[in-house]
Amino acid sequence: MNPVEAWYYKDKKLLDILMDIDKKGLSEEESAREAFYLVSEMYGLPKFIGDVDYEDDWEDEEPRSVFEEIAMVRFLFPDDLPRGIVMLALHNVYSKVGIPFDEVATEYYGSHDDIPASYFVYFFGNDVDATLKLDIGEQSWIEAGAVLMKKVMKTSYE
Repeated sequence: MNPVEAWYYKDKKLLDILMDIDKKGLSEEESAREAFYLVSEMYGLPKFIGDVDYEDDWEDEEPRSVFEEIAMVRFLFPDDLPRGIVMLALHNVYSKVGIPFDEVATEYYGSHDDIPASYFVYFFGNDVDATLKLDIGEQSWIEAGAVLMKKVMKTSYE
């Protein structure tokens, strides 16, 4: 059983919410959007960047919003269904173990050795349609048409 399944089978309130969403007969995208808002509210998870509490103690990454984590998950698993992407993002933010930026950068650049010392991550979208783009040039997030930009430093492995 994967960690997301274990989470919702262990938590009756979460399972009830997901079952209620399923009963509505929504499309995959609508079902993902319902889960995004309802589960974020239930657990008090930061949906968007303005909701993030940077004093929050995460395992290895800086705290991030569900929106950002959706973009990270979607980048790594582009063929997954929207609700699966959202549920993994919700689980990661709930568990405070976000996907490392270097994992996304390794996928983008081809290997960890090819990741630049610093790079920019641009986030696009509104909620469950979150996507991202990496770039080494510093273009303002407004010029890029993004809703958020972060400068990331490569993690060195010793």
